[in-house]
Amino acid sequence: MKRIIIFIFGLIILEAYTTAKTFISTPAPINLTLEYLPSPILGIDKPRPRFGWKISLTRRAGAQTSYQIWVSSNSSVAAPDMWDSGLVTSSSSNNVVYRGKPLQSDTTYYWKVRYYDEQRSISSWSAAAMFHTGLFTVADWRSAAFITGFNVYRKAFSLSETLSNVHSAKLFICGYGYFEASMNGQKIGDHVLDPAGTKYEKHLLYVTFDVKSMLVDGENAIGVLLGGGWYTQMDSNDPRGQLVALLSIKFRSGSIQSVVTDDSWYATQGWIVYDSVFNGERYDARLEIPGWNEPNQKFDFIWNKAEVATPLGAALSSQLIPPIRVKQVFTKPD
Repeated sequence: MKRIIIFIFGLIILEAYTTAKTFISTPAPINLTLEYLPSPILGIDKPRPRFGWKISLTRRAGAQTSYQIWVSSNSSVAAPDMWDSGLVTSSSSNNVVYRGKPLQSDTTYYWKVRYYDEQRSISSWSAAAMFHTGLFTVADWRSAAFITGFNVYRKAFSLSETLSNVHSAKLFICGYGYFEASMNGQKIGDHVLDPAGTKYEKHLLYVTFDVKSMLVDGENAIGVLLGGGWYTQMDSNDPRGQLVALLSIKFRSGSIQSVVTDDSWYATQGWIVYDSVFNGERYDARLEIPGWNEPNQKFDFIWNKAEVATPLGAALSSQLIPPIRVKQVFTKPD
């Protein structure tokens, strides 16, 4: 009788364990990254970027034993039209290299991942993460030229289709030493001191911005302030920096409008008459130009045409690092 009771008790415990295990779900992957950056990511210029994620198993000895990645051109990632990794037996959750169809430049993709744990339980899919590719080749810049001559630049343009037909609008821009770009009178992004310093004759970094929400029907205007930064600090023989930019506007019809730096841009000497990494800047408020970066302004008669420059010959690549941002502002008390 005692043995029967022990046997039945053991069956009850086994049933309870099995039932509990059924209801314990394996948590989905979190903190998805691409090239070590969190989603959304703009300007991925690696043809075979590297994926990463974290698993949030809290039990002792909990571990990933295999994973599966889907990459899609559709935001729902309902089907992996770019890459289905299949089930890969591996505990790796970082530096997982893309091995799907060739990625296209200036294109948005989405991806998600799931994994099996050490108990062969499969997690749910992660939330979809987004990345937008940068420019892979010189041809992808669509004949954008380096321009120079002054430290304030502007370019007015009108959309080739209505604003409602705009699918995406990305600005790829490099201005060295430093640049600050604006669209229709508003600063683009929240970065400061872009781009990061490099050995300029060997390597230049460009930054990618999403500017779709800043466009308007009718005339638009791009404005750029250019500072010497480390470039003029290290090369006193060339006090002028250079600027190259491509605004790529894609419409739902499939057509693409490109606004590139060339000699159709206008330029002038601005109100920052001197700037230095070590010595600060000299600001002459008398030289301020109201509306300089706004549309429907007539500066063409008093501004100069930008000068197409001889580029340094350095390799252009995307700035795939966290940008510098203003974190706190100190004000003098009254």
